[in-house]
Amino acid sequence: MAESTNIFAVPSVEGTITDRNAKPERAYGEGGIFGERAGGVDRKGKNAGTQHTVTASAFDLLRIGIASPQDIRSWSRGEVKKPETINYRTFKPERDGLFCERIFGPTKDMECSCGKYKKSKFKGVICDRCGVEVTRSKVRRARMGHIELAAPVAHLWYVKGVPSPMALLLDMSPRFLERVLYFSHWIVTKADQNKISKNVEKIRDAIQEGLVEIDQSRDLERKRNLDIYEEQKAILEGGEDENVTPELVAAARKRAEDVSGDSYAEDRKKELQDALGLLNEIEPKRLLADNEYRGLQRLLDILVAKLGPEFRDL
Repeated sequence: MAESTNIFAVPSVEGTITDRNAKPERAYGEGGIFGERAGGVDRKGKNAGTQHTVTASAFDLLRIGIASPQDIRSWSRGEVKKPETINYRTFKPERDGLFCERIFGPTKDMECSCGKYKKSKFKGVICDRCGVEVTRSKVRRARMGHIELAAPVAHLWYVKGVPSPMALLLDMSPRFLERVLYFSHWIVTKADQNKISKNVEKIRDAIQEGLVEIDQSRDLERKRNLDIYEEQKAILEGGEDENVTPELVAAARKRAEDVSGDSYAEDRKKELQDALGLLNEIEPKRLLADNEYRGLQRLLDILVAKLGPEFRDL
């Protein structure tokens, strides 16, 4: 591909040019040194098309930082919503894709995507059919798109630095911070230890009731499967229903003898007991593995059902 399309979060670069032949301009944007009219072109048209070489000594000031979401959206010509690039049948850029003409500009000079508007007399017209602006294809090298993220992300500059700025700000170990950022662990942001200690007996009683209910649910399921087996066995032996076959009876017997429900119930009980022990030790900034987080969520569900919604925010 001859052209490049920029669709990622970019550094914000600003500076002031001290070139004697150019007026001071912002470094980024259509009129800056990195924009379409690059390098100190005379805006009055005297030196139209002339570009000046910008060296490292041509700056009074240079600041590099992370561009804000507002800046990125202001630079962007549209949101990229698809990972596709070129349609394999039409060989045209996919709409809302990585090479979208509506976002980055036309692939052919002075021609929209659908061909409704052609030639320079329509320059600047946005096609009402395909939404592509009639202009030069070289604008694809300068125009930007953006991607809206489903969840916030942390920039490497703030995570991987030595020392890590985010770790210093949050008073955390960089190793623990990376576990949270890479979704391998959860972190406790708030824990009401006073409320937990005041209601420790109520919490234990509620969890004990939950453990009993797990046993009752397991026994009820086992009894139901056994009743189904006995019923189908009697029907098969009596020949009352042709739809009841030996295979159905064998399957019902297998369900009645299945002990996987026992292991599931034991796992649920152990999960709640571990969560109850963890609840007494929990504190802000503590990391939780996935199984610990799930156990605490189920524990809170039981407390809300037994004691009321005020126990959701422990």
